Amino acid sequence: MGRPRIALLQAQVTPEGSGLRNEKWYLPLGLLSIARFLQQGGHNDVEILDMDHDHIDSTLTRLTAGEWDVVGVNFNVFNTGLLDEVVKAAKEGGSLTVIGGQAATAIPDRLLSSNDDIDAVVLYDGEEPMLQLANRLAQGTTDLSRIPNLVWRNEWESKNQRNSQDPKFLASDYNVRTPDISSYPMIDRRINGFDLDRYKNYWYRTDIDPDRVPTSMYIQKGCGNGCTFCARIDKQIRQRTPKQVYEELQVLHNEGVNYVYIVDDAFTADKELLREIKNIFDYKGHLPIKFWCFADVRDLDEECVELLSAIHMEKVLIGIESGSEEVRKKSGKRFSNEFLFRRLEYLAKAKIKLEDSYVLGLAGETEETLLETFKLSQKVASICQTEDTAFNIMTPLPGSPDWNRLMSIPQLRQKYAYGYHFDIDEVRNDFFEAYCSFPAEDVWLAKLA
Repeated sequence: MGRPRIALLQAQVTPEGSGLRNEKWYLPLGLLSIARFLQQGGHNDVEILDMDHDHIDSTLTRLTAGEWDVVGVNFNVFNTGLLDEVVKAAKEGGSLTVIGGQAATAIPDRLLSSNDDIDAVVLYDGEEPMLQLANRLAQGTTDLSRIPNLVWRNEWESKNQRNSQDPKFLASDYNVRTPDISSYPMIDRRINGFDLDRYKNYWYRTDIDPDRVPTSMYIQKGCGNGCTFCARIDKQIRQRTPKQVYEELQVLHNEGVNYVYIVDDAFTADKELLREIKNIFDYKGHLPIKFWCFADVRDLDEECVELLSAIHMEKVLIGIESGSEEVRKKSGKRFSNEFLFRRLEYLAKAKIKLEDSYVLGLAGETEETLLETFKLSQKVASICQTEDTAFNIMTPLPGSPDWNRLMSIPQLRQKYAYGYHFDIDEVRNDFFEAYCSFPAEDVWLAKLA
């Protein structure tokens, strides 16, 4: 067929009513990275579609018309209906369909056994498997066997009885590896006509900084903290080099960007990396860019905060999760409230803003511990400057320890044994009934008390 025409599609439309609904300046970084990797490998006919920006109906029409030979889809479990629509339209158009991303890595067996429109599932990073898949098609073969990080239908069916009541799929059964991300080329945010400007121009928070020109980037992948509610799939931290980071920031500066959201799960985990970034900034010159990152409060000692301040970190997002030390401990966050307050004082001294985040309904939650959480958030706001406070209702997701905890209950394991079309509200309610002392719909009562 020659080199295949490839569409990489972000099917993660943010739900209406979500606080993220307006954050459309976030880039589909994973798809951009795969597209650049494919381009480096000689495959230039790659288009990126983002369903938070592109009209769904027109995209489905293009899929049905067969514009692409391969359609790669990134999705989340909150939008399984959209995933079904996308792969159905793609198959009608004759495309080979590949599903990937964090959610897909956790449930490849469910995807392949439940939907015949799905041809293959990527586990973990998609750069190498998508390149090898494209190379196979360019060579005229649809045999996808022995491609690292790829499970395809023929391979899966040869190892598993479809719709078995005891699926035997294990990721370790397949050739899975996690590459050195410093080997990936720099993301091209305008690759093949990708419209970076519509992301840059989507900043809407005039109450914070109307002149902000934001974008997102990653410096490292992975997190080994092991929070029980987290479905992050990559437990091994992999880093880009400080030189690569600085070069990408120079490109962003030339694009007019003045604010960068670092999407790393554990940006502050490696203090040596922070020192190296500071050193290269000092040597090559600081760019007029401010930063926002995730941080674990246990990393934020005085030196770490000083390093963040030195590289112009404007804000950190900290998952505090609960005001109850016991509930927090059960969720994998082992630190006392007094420890938290001391660390926040370092941020206040450095004039670094805080976005504090909490998860309501963790295992062991009671109405009393909920009240502790709301009171703690008020105390936090009195210590340092907060810019947004997020209260999230606990949702156990496939791949997380809390999902496995829920599946340890026989009747719930049977209830959720098949498929991937989970009713999120129902899953949440089942978790609350099993591990909390009140129903999910009462989660806000403590705040009103």
